[in-house]
Amino acid sequence: MVSVNASGESLTTSGRGARRRRAARWLVGVALGCGAALASGCEAPDEVGDGTPGDEYTPLELQMITRGLGVLPDAPPTSPTNQYADDPDAAALGQKLFFDPRVGIDNQTGCVTCHEPAAGFQDDRDQTSEGVAGFGRRHAPTLINAAYGDGSYGATVWQLWDGRTDSLWSQALGPAEDSIEMGSSRTRVALLIYDKYRAEYEAVFGPMPLELRAANGAPIAPQDARPSATDETANSLWEALSPAVQDGISQIYVHFGKAIAAYERKIVSTNSRFDDYYRELIKGNLDSELLDAEERLGLRLFVGKGECIRCHSGPNFTSLEFWNIAVRQEGRTADVVDVGRAEGVFSVQNSEFSCDSRWSDIDDVSLCEVADLTEEERFMGAFKTPGLRDISKTAPYMHTGTLETLEDVIRHYSDGGAEDGFVGASEVAIRELDLTDEEQAALVAFLLTLDGEPLDPALLEAPPLPE
Repeated sequence: MVSVNASGESLTTSGRGARRRRAARWLVGVALGCGAALASGCEAPDEVGDGTPGDEYTPLELQMITRGLGVLPDAPPTSPTNQYADDPDAAALGQKLFFDPRVGIDNQTGCVTCHEPAAGFQDDRDQTSEGVAGFGRRHAPTLINAAYGDGSYGATVWQLWDGRTDSLWSQALGPAEDSIEMGSSRTRVALLIYDKYRAEYEAVFGPMPLELRAANGAPIAPQDARPSATDETANSLWEALSPAVQDGISQIYVHFGKAIAAYERKIVSTNSRFDDYYRELIKGNLDSELLDAEERLGLRLFVGKGECIRCHSGPNFTSLEFWNIAVRQEGRTADVVDVGRAEGVFSVQNSEFSCDSRWSDIDDVSLCEVADLTEEERFMGAFKTPGLRDISKTAPYMHTGTLETLEDVIRHYSDGGAEDGFVGASEVAIRELDLTDEEQAALVAFLLTLDGEPLDPALLEAPPLPE
């Protein structure tokens, strides 16, 4: 099943892939017969019914549900920039690297530090995430279903709150060299792989591109060497290396990211109670009681008065677009100003590891949306719409981590967002919804039906790591 967003035309990018997605979404909007309704806000019918299955939904609501939402495929869409994305040996290596604390400069910080499996593969330690040098400016998003994007095929799977990377593997390369998060370097990571994981690495990626240690065992490059616009010492060490050494280290580092991405593609949430109910609706079984009356009311509100489907559409419950939803920049560790996607566009266009870079495995770089991105005024203060599957496991919420519960999130939207404390202008859709207490509770109840089957326990624990 190819799923699309029923919330109307998106304006995030002008790329080829984006144009295909916009056209598909427009066609669905026409098919639903709700283009005008979405423009003015799809209101729930005056009568909410008596809770009897089968007589609750209007024809429009049923179309919004069955065509605007959906069931995820068993596996994420292919990753054309990572030829190792579905290699089981790459995933096994990636899992070890994900859990290995020696990636961080302090030998105690790894990917798992801010993406804890027990916390829904995100960070519940505080509002924003803490690394080796203090708190970052945002809350680490969950990795659950990060490989799916909006659930469609051929679309760019933008990563992080501002979309500053355009693949899972390139996202995995940022934190290690970030001075606040891990404070490490690609040279240090390459030496770790060379010393501890060489056999596993070469089984997947082939021979090491160069020998990283001399005959006496000394490293051929200083461990802190890395390209950096902010760390003059690290950058000077990097610039002193020959191009061949730089390329070899970077190649190992890129493979580090691609192995981790192969593991992260296994972190999926599917087969929820909603999915079972959705399949019944598709069969025409409108009398199904797989969801109870409150949950069904929440679903009606989700596609109607609550207007959630404007952004949270498709089988992964996200359009993967970027919106300013009037979240106040507050909390103990958040920046006073965060421009969001406006900065993310610049970052991904200048990324060393983007889809159209020499490190990408894509066959046709003309398919890379990054080249066609344009700055837009509406990107100021805009952040990526997260998917909602397993949402009960990923508190706190928003890029600031300041909304502690799902009830807080629903209240935020019901109140029309914050009046101030954020940059840019909030979307027209962010307006007071005046949801009753009963309606807010019903929306939360519906969101809980999106929790999927438990992951394989073997994916949730650190495998034995080499000494």
